[in-house]
Amino acid sequence: MSRRELERRLMKFVAGMRTEAHRPLAIGLETALFEEGIVNSLRILDLIAFVEEVTGTRVPDASVRLENFRSVRAIAAAFGGDCEDVMGNVARGEEPIRVFARHSGRAGYARPVEALAARGEIDLVTSGRASFRGAARRLLERFDTIARRWAVEAGALEQVVPARLPRDVLARAGCPAGRSALGESLVPPAVCYHVYHEREGARLDGSPIVVTLRGRCLRDEESFDLAGGRLRDFEMREIVILGSREDVERFRQEMVDRVAGLVSELDLEGRLEIASDPFFLQGAGDEARSRRLMQQVLPLKLELRLPLDRGHLCAVASFNHHLDFFGRRFRIRLASGATAHTGCVAFGLERWTLAFLARHGTDDSAWPISVRESLSQEVEA
Repeated sequence: MSRRELERRLMKFVAGMRTEAHRPLAIGLETALFEEGIVNSLRILDLIAFVEEVTGTRVPDASVRLENFRSVRAIAAAFGGDCEDVMGNVARGEEPIRVFARHSGRAGYARPVEALAARGEIDLVTSGRASFRGAARRLLERFDTIARRWAVEAGALEQVVPARLPRDVLARAGCPAGRSALGESLVPPAVCYHVYHEREGARLDGSPIVVTLRGRCLRDEESFDLAGGRLRDFEMREIVILGSREDVERFRQEMVDRVAGLVSELDLEGRLEIASDPFFLQGAGDEARSRRLMQQVLPLKLELRLPLDRGHLCAVASFNHHLDFFGRRFRIRLASGATAHTGCVAFGLERWTLAFLARHGTDDSAWPISVRESLSQEVEA
């Protein structure tokens, strides 16, 4: 099918996807389908199915990228006529959004877990949890202090939450119970779920709500590898925002910039990447696939990946935009009556600590002076 014919058919199909909220919008060939909310996680599979039907060609999930689906014109250019180019390059890897390089000559990639264990400064719990002591623990608390300060500067409220959430709340959040889950209340895989539960049915007063909280998380990991950052039970600091799409994206970019500055200040190396794993810990089925593709196409989840033991890259922070998923599930609305968008920035405290130690070693006298001074000030206080 020619590109022009595909454009014609797509324009008719997309016009039928509009809801009442979109009627004033004049849809053209260059209209941003995802950014304008015309295509969402409920309709993305319909759009893909239509493209496959009229072109007679299967669209691989790896081809569902923003550059291929941003507008009617982009879809027609990617899949109309001779679409061999886009089909032949679906396996190419995503380029990192930002690369951080070391600016000193000091070699990295120490084995901090072995050194901490030899000094008695780490306990490995069989449940998949690590407990730090001494300088490593002070370092972990320092990373939490930094993230909490950023939250306060963004106007965040501090929320203290229980260790567990009811099973039905996590089910509504799209988070099925894992193999190890027992009882009617569970330790959640991310602490931000507490925020949506606490504000169920809320209506914002016109300004975004920012909340920060720290808690334990439990994930049903296949393996436990502390050196590689794979923990089943770990501590997380999150900063959560509820507001408009623009509020969430503005906040997310601010946090990306703050974290990038910290990585540079600490002379760490790593990569900011589009995440390949889904934020929503859902099971199988069309709804699961649609949410994963929406995350991929926009992209909705970014990860900061730093080297741990022997240079193994591990995500130490994530920057997430959930669109209106949690707003719909928990009936959270803007002052206008529209469903609220949500986002969160998550910091894995054990992973941050191990990444720093893998770069700078476990001898705190050799750590960057800014870190040593901040830790000594906290001890004196």
